[in-house]
Amino acid sequence: MQPPLFLVVTALAGALGAAEPAKAPAAPKKDPAKKPAAAAPAKAAPAKAEAPKPAAPAPKAPVLPADDFGKASADLKDKNPMVRRRACDELSRLRDPRAVPLLLPALSDESPFVRSAAVDSLGLLRAPEAVGPVTALLTKDPEAQVRQQAAIALAYLGAKQSEDALIAALGDKETSVRYAAVRTLGALRSAKAEAQITALLKDADSGMRRVAAGTLGQLRSAASLGPLTGLLKDEDPYTRREAVRAIGSLTGDGVKEALLKALADADEATRIHAALALNRFGAPEGEKAVVDLLKSADAAVRLQASNALGTIATKDVGLPALVKAADAEKDAAVKNQFAFAARQVRARLGLPEPEAAPK
Repeated sequence: MQPPLFLVVTALAGALGAAEPAKAPAAPKKDPAKKPAAAAPAKAAPAKAEAPKPAAPAPKAPVLPADDFGKASADLKDKNPMVRRRACDELSRLRDPRAVPLLLPALSDESPFVRSAAVDSLGLLRAPEAVGPVTALLTKDPEAQVRQQAAIALAYLGAKQSEDALIAALGDKETSVRYAAVRTLGALRSAKAEAQITALLKDADSGMRRVAAGTLGQLRSAASLGPLTGLLKDEDPYTRREAVRAIGSLTGDGVKEALLKALADADEATRIHAALALNRFGAPEGEKAVVDLLKSADAAVRLQASNALGTIATKDVGLPALVKAADAEKDAAVKNQFAFAARQVRARLGLPEPEAAPK
């Protein structure tokens, strides 16, 4: 007996349903009006621990100055003469009076370079106990360099008691020693040496004549006027200039006349020196002579003339000459100097500066 038809259909439908795979549930529909939720912020990484900073270094101890005196003192005994010489120089630089007893033995050093440096240092230190030994070196040392330095040092030492040795040194065979001796005798104002120095005005060396004239100017002896006036005829213009300066330092009859003669010198610079010296006599000739030199072809002479007028120019002669020369001058440097000299004159005479021209 066959089963009823509806049972067969029902069974077949069940078999088919069992064979078909199950469908996944449908995803819910998104609401277009609804914004998606923001993503959660990422967690920050934990901060790393900073490494400890190194400790600040301990302050350094201050550098102490070297014991320059001690080193120089020790170097005086060095085997190398150049080291000993530098030690003498260093001790003079330090200006420490403790160096005097250390330097005195160096006057007998076997090296002339060391002896010379020791003499120089003792002079700069103004060591009175060095006068005797230094004077002995001027007289007896075999090296001209040491004798010359000894003569110079005696000027620093103010060693009037060394006049005789210095006068004797005027006859030294070395010119450098003679030069130093003349200058020191002038610095010491040695009237005792006047005759010997006056004799040097006739020396064959123009430089020696010039130095002798300058020294006589320092001595300021009226007796030297005649010999110095004779030197105004010297062939060397530099010697004549020095003679004029020396005459200008003297007082007494005949000084003004000698300077007036020098205004006619062929050397322009000699005329300027004469004019400056005449200023103390109130002689107008000097000012006029310098005014003429404002027109010199030599720019250096024009500059010297303007410098002199800055000192001696008067309101009615030198000052208007400077103003006129400044207007005509082509050299810018000289023109500026002329204008500066004019301002000097106004300031010296208490005159107002002219008002600037309107632009």
